[in-house]
Amino acid sequence: MTRIRIDLDRCTKSGQCYYLVPGLVRRGEDNDPVPVAGPLDKEQLAEAESLVDSCPTGAIALVGEPR
Repeated sequence: MTRIRIDLDRCTKSGQCYYLVPGLVRRGEDNDPVPVAGPLDKEQLAEAESLVDSCPTGAIALVGEPR
């Protein structure tokens, strides 16, 4: 099961992730990005892969095994 992990130490809180894919990442307190809870389905996985590529600081990663 694959999940989104966000390294808040690397994140600059630009908001690009939750603006691009609001279904996978939401803005939390202090503008920290918060990934959706639970494993990603196939459709979400494709979106998450492009989300990882679009992060300007490389703070977003996918962890776990794909289905």
